[in-house]
Amino acid sequence: ENDDDDDDSSPVVGQWRTTLCSCCDVLTQSTFWIGLFCPIILVAQVMTRLELSWYGQPAKSKQQAKMTYNIVTGIIIFSLLFWSIPFVGSMVAVMFYFFMVYIGMHTRAYIRQTYQIPPTVNCCGCCGGSTNKNGKQEEKGAPRQRTSGGDNVFDDCCCMLLCSWCTTIQMARHTHNDKEYPGYCCTSTGLELDAPEIV
Repeated sequence: ENDDDDDDSSPVVGQWRTTLCSCCDVLTQSTFWIGLFCPIILVAQVMTRLELSWYGQPAKSKQQAKMTYNIVTGIIIFSLLFWSIPFVGSMVAVMFYFFMVYIGMHTRAYIRQTYQIPPTVNCCGCCGGSTNKNGKQEEKGAPRQRTSGGDNVFDDCCCMLLCSWCTTIQMARHTHNDKEYPGYCCTSTGLELDAPEIV
C-alpha cells in the first residue's frame, strides 16, 4: 500500500509513492497550497531537487540546476507584467500555461524513468495506483536508474493538462518524505534548508 511507502526514507521504485488523488493528505502543508494556486512554482522546486534545467531536461551542471527556480520565477513575473494588456495578455497567458504543461510533462517523465514507474493507464481517473510491468511493486530503496520502460509522454502530458495541481503535488511528494520533511514554500527546493533534496 502507498500509505506504507510514505514512511520509507527512500523514494519508491516501480510505482508512485502516492496516488494522484491523495494530494489532500498534505492539506496543512505548503506543498498543497502552492500546487493548488501556482503549480508551476512547485514544478520548479521539484526540478531543482532533481537537478533539471528550466526547460525540464537534465542540467549540464549543478550551477545550471540551481538557476532553474530563479529562471522559472522570472518567467512568471515577466508573464504577469503583460497579462493586463488586451489581447497580448491572453496570448501570454496561453503560452504561459503550455510552458507549465511542457516543463511539468518532462519533469514527470524524468521521474518515471528514474524510478522505473510505468505510465498511469487511467491518468484521468487518477484514483488507481501504478505498478510495475509485472503488476508488483519494485523493491524500495533500490538504486535509481533511468530506463526506457517509462517513456510515454502522452501519459505525462495528459496528467498535466487535466489535473496539473494533483500531478505536481504527486511529483513533489514522490521525491521527499513529507512526514519527516514537510513542504516549505520559501526555498528553491520546496524543503527546509537542512532537509535532503531527495528522500
